[in-house]
This record gives sequence, structure tokens and C-alpha cells, in this order.
Amino acid sequence: MSEQTYLLGVDIGSTTVKVAIMDRVGALLYSEYQRHFAKIQETLAEILHRASQKLGNIRVEPAITG
Repeated sequence: MSEQTYLLGVDIGSTTVKVAIMDRVGALLYSEYQRHFAKIQETLAEILHRASQKLGNIRVEPAITG
């Protein structure tokens, strides 16, 4: 049986990191944005860690903008 894959959207801007995780029909499962204060990688890792704590171990297909 195949595992469901969710959509992960990441937008890295000049001041913030935004993350959204949705199912294939567009239902929003998780979203968050946070100022990164020039610590983009650390901020993204923190957001993804919180998403993982809430949603568990899920498979995602990422799309990154910014």
C-alpha cells in the first residue's frame, strides 16, 4: 500500500519564512510564518520541526519560492 504524499510550500522572503502543508485536495494541514532575522536555514528548520511534531512522520513534495 502506498503512503500518501502531501504538498509542502516554502516561501523564503527578505524578512520571513512561510510554510504551508496541504493534502492533495487543497485542505490546509499546517501553516506558519516567522521572521528569520537573516537566519534563514535555522528558522526554516525550526518551523519544519514544529510541523513534524504536529503532523508526525509524513511524506511531502516540496515547492520553494523566494
